[in-house]
Amino acid sequence: TSIFTADVVSADRNTAWYSWDLDGDGTPDLEGIGLHTVTNTYSSPGFYDVFLLCRNGEEEASLSRADYVQVYATVAYVATSGSRTKPYNTWDKAAAGLQEAIDAVADGGTVYVSNGLYTVNSKVNVFKPVTVTGVDGPHGIVLKSPGANRLMDVDHADAIVENLSFTGVNMGHPHSGTILLDSGLVRYCIITNNTLGTQGGGIRINGGLAHDLLLSGNRAGHQNTGYGGGAYLSGGVLSNSLVVGNSSWDAGGGIGINNASARVTQCIITNNYMTGHNLNTRGGGGVWMSAGQIDNSLIAFNRTSHQTQTQGGAVYMSGANTRLINCTIAHNRIASGAAANAGIHMVNGIVSNCIVWANSTNFPATTTENLYRAAGTIAHSCIQPLPDGIGNIADDPLFKNSAGGNFNLAHGSPCVNAGDTSIWTADSLDLFGNPRILNKHVDIGAIENPLPGGTILMIR
Repeated sequence: TSIFTADVVSADRNTAWYSWDLDGDGTPDLEGIGLHTVTNTYSSPGFYDVFLLCRNGEEEASLSRADYVQVYATVAYVATSGSRTKPYNTWDKAAAGLQEAIDAVADGGTVYVSNGLYTVNSKVNVFKPVTVTGVDGPHGIVLKSPGANRLMDVDHADAIVENLSFTGVNMGHPHSGTILLDSGLVRYCIITNNTLGTQGGGIRINGGLAHDLLLSGNRAGHQNTGYGGGAYLSGGVLSNSLVVGNSSWDAGGGIGINNASARVTQCIITNNYMTGHNLNTRGGGGVWMSAGQIDNSLIAFNRTSHQTQTQGGAVYMSGANTRLINCTIAHNRIASGAAANAGIHMVNGIVSNCIVWANSTNFPATTTENLYRAAGTIAHSCIQPLPDGIGNIADDPLFKNSAGGNFNLAHGSPCVNAGDTSIWTADSLDLFGNPRILNKHVDIGAIENPLPGGTILMIR
């Protein structure tokens, strides 16, 4: 219910005559002398124009306000066809773009996006507690930048963005993140073929949670700030995602991390590369991290592609707050062909319960092919040659078929039940969502070996 009040200058408002059109349909809803204050109840969602005509003797004045009363719907629709009629609460009235629908829907409501290609000429802001969802999954619902603008910012604890594809951004320094996530949830999305100058060609995460993303073909290309081709984290969590075929100039072809609170978990980081060769503090064909944690993840087949960049075909890690836990790191390379530093380049940090194996073309490893360590702690890990530290081993982990991408542990692997169980709880999960602790012990590596089949004895 809305209350409207009119003031009349140089006249007694109680003796003036008023005509109110309260829903913009061109027909007066209330007329009469002294109706300077009226009320109206709007039973249906909509954006309503209001028109007032006032007379006092021979004098007359009018006033109109477009969209003066806005009754938000709990749903709004976006489609490539539709009448574009506010509040866009049916498919027939669907909006042409996301921002109009987001602005028109009530807090706690849902914006449904139909299949189609949507050119986004101005960045979409999701700053309220709504869900924006593609109705048929991400493959047929594409938000495309014409090049010179990012696609979306998400910043509300109860905001959800899901089932959409994002592509086409092409911007230089200092821009970062095709999607910028400060808080909220982004899930089940495809972010592909975007180029940003600075941190996070695909997504930049400062807070919130992103999971079940496909990050592919993205690039962070600036010569001095191009970190994290697929994703860059200054906080928040990235989980259950495939980070493949991304690139960067400076560091972290797949992912860059620079905050102790940031976490990457249950991700596959593969076939990413970095192209630059600027400074000795940068590297990592797959991952660059100065702080933060990666756990229960596979980092494989990444590389540096410049002949003089030799610092971590897989991971470059520095800072005491960098942590690699229960990761499998294998078959990464450096372009120079040298044996050293094709796996982890470790300036500092912690490596625990990890398999670091078959990096570089030199096998068996004899020096720093799998691991270069200046400082830091390594424990309960399988690395060749054997590093100092509690519980480390250097035996073949016995992957089922690592060259073919199968990093499951074969029967008899020395990594089974050989990890540090104290860092996990009973509900912790491995890369594929299986229980992390089986038979009271955790395995080394990203993938927990399933319990062997047994015999069922039936007694009747």
